[in-house]
Amino acid sequence: MLLTDLEIIDAASDGNAVAKKDDLVFFIPFGAPGDVVDAETVKKKKSFRIAKIVTSKNHPLTEYNLSANISDYAADVNGNILTTSHNCSINKNRSLMH
Repeated sequence: MLLTDLEIIDAASDGNAVAKKDDLVFFIPFGAPGDVVDAETVKKKKSFRIAKIVTSKNHPLTEYNLSANISDYAADVNGNILTTSHNCSINKNRSLMH
């Protein structure tokens, strides 16, 4: 069941976000009070639901750029140190809005 425009109102003691809709309590991992999200119910209990965030209305863009230089060191049979270097990059931009 997809819930739209669900406002996270609190944080539970275990770190999950808390939201209420239609007299039901929803626990949502990785949310924060003040977030407005679209969420999908993943588990139903008698008095509450567990949901996962599908879209965050407050944070519509997820972007990260990672870069690292990795150096490997080795010694040849004469004890000379050899170095190789690798440059690794990850660039990802994706919209969480549908």
